[in-house]
Amino acid sequence: MALMEKPLPFIKKYLIPLLWTNFPILLIHYRTTTRQRKKYYYQCDGKVDMIVIGCGTGGILTGIGRKFKELSPKTIIIGADPYGSQFAAPPELNKSDVGFFEVEGVGHMIVPTVCDQSLPEKWYKVDDYETHTMSRRLIREEGLLVGSSSGLLLVAAIKAIKDYKLGKGKRVVILLCDGTKNYLTKFVCDQWMEQRNLLPCVNTRNHWWWDINVTELSFKPCRNIAKSTHPAQVLDAFKRAGC
Repeated sequence: MALMEKPLPFIKKYLIPLLWTNFPILLIHYRTTTRQRKKYYYQCDGKVDMIVIGCGTGGILTGIGRKFKELSPKTIIIGADPYGSQFAAPPELNKSDVGFFEVEGVGHMIVPTVCDQSLPEKWYKVDDYETHTMSRRLIREEGLLVGSSSGLLLVAAIKAIKDYKLGKGKRVVILLCDGTKNYLTKFVCDQWMEQRNLLPCVNTRNHWWWDINVTELSFKPCRNIAKSTHPAQVLDAFKRAGC
């Protein structure tokens, strides 16, 4: 932001959306996004017991959250946030050893001005393993082509439902905002999950060395060859070594 604002005194005409501090964004979600949500509200016969919302810039959370406070004051608003992010309140919830998270579209290290952290009655922190495992389940078991943030929201919703003891007949609304096509080379891919220890790495080819630590392997000493060595000498060295 500082770099972007530096040349402004020398520019006559410019537009900076300022997504994180642009309060009209709240009005957009308050007036337009909630129109669609109101349809779901009335489809539920005017009874929504809980709504679970994630937070990227704060616009959806603040806009929809405030609208639901007016529309249905008894609805429990739940906030979902990944470990490593600073959105959750109180601040003690954000204390962890996690410095990076893979889930996209939610969470950040800085809380935007437009984010009203006080709207949710309770915040739930969710780790990457829970998030991506649930997203894969939604695709595999329910046929819902969602993205990673949707898994985070559902995990938070399940935890909240258990904590608030919402039984049969209760209605919970979750906003699944994104699609799988953006993640085909990420959490949808087994290799991507394995590389991040989010999925067990299975020895499908039965390699004998699979479970052996590198330090336990006994390698023959390597012979160094200078970069000026003639190729014929390199080949001769290979032959003497039995390669």
